[in-house]
Amino acid sequence: MAARSEAPPVLNLRAHHLLCIQNYRGHGYSFSFDEKMREVIAALQSDSGETVRLIEGTDDLCAVCPHSRGSSCESVTPSLFDSRVFAHTGFVPGETFVWKLGKGTSAQPSAGFPEHTPEVPVMTKSLLKKCCCGCSWMDLCMEILS
Repeated sequence: MAARSEAPPVLNLRAHHLLCIQNYRGHGYSFSFDEKMREVIAALQSDSGETVRLIEGTDDLCAVCPHSRGSSCESVTPSLFDSRVFAHTGFVPGETFVWKLGKGTSAQPSAGFPEHTPEVPVMTKSLLKKCCCGCSWMDLCMEILS
């Protein structure tokens, strides 16, 4: 029998977490959330990057968030932030790509995935205002971007 190759692990992310990850500075909802965020960022900064699937609803980061209620969030705002990010980036739910966080934070499509994969936008004050209005972390992100 021929050996089966294992598919690389896929990181499920909500759309707005594409932006949160770029400004993360160790402030999170809980210790376990901070640990998970650092783990995700380390994977994205690896030489090969990480295969990411954009999803609607709770993702791999939400799994350790104190606001998570299984497959949903006790707050409606994350879904609002996700819809804004989808609207301003061209990404669509279910889209899968390899993201290597670093210079330019550009999303490069991996083999077998669509060639039209848009770039992960670099967080700017303008994008923050469009996508993150109402986020409890917005003031911190604005300060980071200053």
